[in-house]
Amino acid sequence: MLTFLFVIADDADTGALDIILRPLKLWLRAFANMPQRLWVTVLAAGGLTAVITSMLIIGGLPYDRLWDWGFEKRKSPNLISAVLSQKDKVEGKGADNLEDAVKDFAGNQNVDQMVEEPVIPKPRLQADCVILGYRVDAAGNIRSLILGTALRKQLVFACSVTPQLSSEQNMELLELLNHTQSHQPYLPLQLSAEWVILKYSCRVSFESQEKSGRLLNPSWEKFLGSLD
Repeated sequence: MLTFLFVIADDADTGALDIILRPLKLWLRAFANMPQRLWVTVLAAGGLTAVITSMLIIGGLPYDRLWDWGFEKRKSPNLISAVLSQKDKVEGKGADNLEDAVKDFAGNQNVDQMVEEPVIPKPRLQADCVILGYRVDAAGNIRSLILGTALRKQLVFACSVTPQLSSEQNMELLELLNHTQSHQPYLPLQLSAEWVILKYSCRVSFESQEKSGRLLNPSWEKFLGSLD
């Protein structure tokens, strides 16, 4: 467009369609006026180089690495707040009141029998969760972890997930959980599991989250350690 404006100032025969039909004519006139129009040619060469380079490089460079400076993502403060709030509620109720809460909760939802509706594939999200309990297999390894997460500043059931750990990591995590066992769950869940106090957290990825807070199609990401 800039070259076209320069040409029509001196050439009355040049029309607007020449930008599309005869672009070479415009550039030949610009070249003929060099070095006066050198800066226009330099701009054009720079723009053309940028276009060609971008076509060759885009998709070849992992631009997401530019934002990954190796800093560890902080644990969710909402999760810690929800955990502390739920601890106060449960430990203040006592075993009898907790049993009543489990019965009331059972009338509203059955965690094991929930049916997940098909969802449209989306980019997976991540959530920090607290370990509520665990199940072991016949060999004594952790088969699944029962997790809770923060939803509107309250602790809710999130999902159960199988941790992807080496044998050594599995034993280390199992030892930690064995030393934090609780005689009651911190959420009223109809599940059979070994319950623990709300101390250790992990990170999972998931496709979407229901209104109740449950994470759909969860996958293990990493163990985050103690909430302290």
